[in-house]
Amino acid sequence: MTMFQKAMEALEAMDAASLSATNVVHLLDIAAKLEKISGETAEKSQAVEPMGNVQIYLPDNNRE
Repeated sequence: MTMFQKAMEALEAMDAASLSATNVVHLLDIAAKLEKISGETAEKSQAVEPMGNVQIYLPDNNRE
């Protein structure tokens, strides 16, 4: 069993009402950092092909 799996099991077993505001903020901070790191890793691992010219259509909606 990986550390991630152990952590997930522990989080799922916790009663959300028993968490303090400090604990919630800390968990959100860590989750945001992990998401950012995983997103950066995923971006680096994907090759991006150039698309060429891109045309953007802006409809005239009679606004000034």
